Amino acid sequence: LVDGTGKVIGFAKIARDLTERQLLEKQREELLGAEKQVRQQLEAANAMRAEFLAIMSHELKNPLNLILMSAELIARDPSAAGSTGVTRAVDTIRRTVRSQSQIIDDLLDLSRLNTGKLALSRVPLPLPPLIERIVEAGRPQAETQGLSLSLQTDEVTVFAGPVRVEQIVWNLLSNALKF
Repeated sequence: LVDGTGKVIGFAKIARDLTERQLLEKQREELLGAEKQVRQQLEAANAMRAEFLAIMSHELKNPLNLILMSAELIARDPSAAGSTGVTRAVDTIRRTVRSQSQIIDDLLDLSRLNTGKLALSRVPLPLPPLIERIVEAGRPQAETQGLSLSLQTDEVTVFAGPVRVEQIVWNLLSNALKF
């Protein structure tokens, strides 16, 4: 401390207690470390789930292909050619296999989406032919449920991935027929 003439008349010491600030900083660092650990565990679990979905989807698709192939062999058997019961059963098997295959493909897409490997190829896509094809494929199922399908389309072209648009339309139609 200095008086008005510039003579030193004493000393002053200022002290700050930084204990609380250091404690908060330490807690923040501990929380950050815990958050990093949890994030790493979640990322590992997510990767395991994606791998599981991919393996499960692959393992489910193989038996479906065998079932479909067997149904095709039955349909081509000359002794089954005149039987409406066999024809109906083969058509039911085909529809069921396609439906299950679509579910498996959706699981694979989910796995690809989570791993960042889902590829979208966008092209100019006229919607009416795609929608008409899906409606025709769904018509037998609608008829077995006592429903009729009618379709009115305008000439619309979108810039999209054909596979994904087909999935969307197929899911909309399937849900409409279910519910």
